[in-house]
Amino acid sequence: CDVCDTGYTRNRRQTCDACAANCANCDTSGAGWCDRCSPRFALVNGLCKPCAPHCQDCSSSGSGWCDKCDDGRLHFAHRCDEPCTRGCRSCHDTSDFGCDGCFFFYRLDGGGSCALNTVHIGGSALLVFA
Repeated sequence: CDVCDTGYTRNRRQTCDACAANCANCDTSGAGWCDRCSPRFALVNGLCKPCAPHCQDCSSSGSGWCDKCDDGRLHFAHRCDEPCTRGCRSCHDTSDFGCDGCFFFYRLDGGGSCALNTVHIGGSALLVFA
């Protein structure tokens, strides 16, 4: 084989061997080990260990911790344990006024909360795409 799929490396026989579990690349370390982990995993002694729950990246903080949470989760003390309030994509606390950014179909009001982006016309509420 000329090129191996993600998670595999070429051996001397020009075939592909598997890297460690949850590994994106092991060209330097070799089969069964890892140089760069898949998202949501951290490299620990050549192997890939899981980040904290609801975490996208823990490459700096390490396994079981978090550097960047999933959307809609509060990042606090390298964890993502708490959800933001309804409609809130990013938040600095979990109160109704702790939003920094909103999901699509929501707008951030001046008080730090996300409100459904609607317009009332003739007694009907219409969703606004903005």
